[in-house]
Amino acid sequence: MTVRGSLLVQAGIRMICFVVFLGQALGSWTVPREIWVLAGLFLAVSMVRRLFPNRLESHGADKQFDLAQGEVPKEVQRQWKKEAWRSGLVWVVCNAVCLFFLLSLPQREEALWALTFFYSVCDVVCIVAFCPFQVFWMKNRCCMTCVIYNWDYLMMATPLLFSRFWGGRCLFLLGCVVFFQWEWKKRRYPARFWEKTNPRLSCGNCTEKSCRSRNVVLRTLTAFTQQKIEK
Repeated sequence: MTVRGSLLVQAGIRMICFVVFLGQALGSWTVPREIWVLAGLFLAVSMVRRLFPNRLESHGADKQFDLAQGEVPKEVQRQWKKEAWRSGLVWVVCNAVCLFFLLSLPQREEALWALTFFYSVCDVVCIVAFCPFQVFWMKNRCCMTCVIYNWDYLMMATPLLFSRFWGGRCLFLLGCVVFFQWEWKKRRYPARFWEKTNPRLSCGNCTEKSCRSRNVVLRTLTAFTQQKIEK
């Protein structure tokens, strides 16, 4: 299986889980306990995979294990921190607003899990179609050079911090482990994250070409926005 194939399989499972938990949150049906367990295991296994080199992961996530060496200018690292803090602040504010309303719902637990899997679907959309973090806050070229790529599991597990079940809170903590490993690697081996010191991040060495679909979306949005302005 290729990276794209693995991504499509994960996208399908995430979408099914989102629909299942959204249906329960809306009172359309009841989800058996076994489904909760399987959904949690799916997320847990996905997170653990990120902690080790994996050929089925995008190199945007796997670059932390490269052996690239070289000096990364301090101004570049400062820019990384600025972009990361900006993106993190946006995420915290948006979740504070969402969770303020969700935590008061009668189907609170189901809503939290539905939001988690909604975020997980959005994560795939960011990779293949449109990433607001890339466009508005990170300003990076593509996922290959993204310095917050492995923040995704912590981001999608954010609602589970407020879960009443220990399994949900464990998933949030596992997302924290993935996040802290990434940040430690970035601080310890910054050359692995910069395209000028890591040749594998260059366009010429990229085999995924996920930027093609995103560029089509961006061009379409740009043209649509321009038409609105001209009118």
